[in-house]
Amino acid sequence: MAELTSSTREAARRLGVSDTTMHKAERTGRIRREPDGQWDIAKLRVQMRETADPQRSTLAGSAAAEGIHRGSTRGCAACAGGQAKGGVR
Repeated sequence: MAELTSSTREAARRLGVSDTTMHKAERTGRIRREPDGQWDIAKLRVQMRETADPQRSTLAGSAAAEGIHRGSTRGCAACAGGQAKGGVR
């Protein structure tokens, strides 16, 4: 069964983003509500991931997959001995 909520704040909390991010994404057409006006959390995750800018968002997932870091690399399993591969340390 789909995980649905009518609250933008609740959907944002479940996705780990701000409600402002949700409002902007909806306004620009990156995400859409269901026909009944509710948010489908699983569909939102896919929509946000597919439309995320990898240079600006951790939601894109590609930055971590490519070994590019924006912060500390300590404890990163993808980096040998804490040395970032192809990124900044």
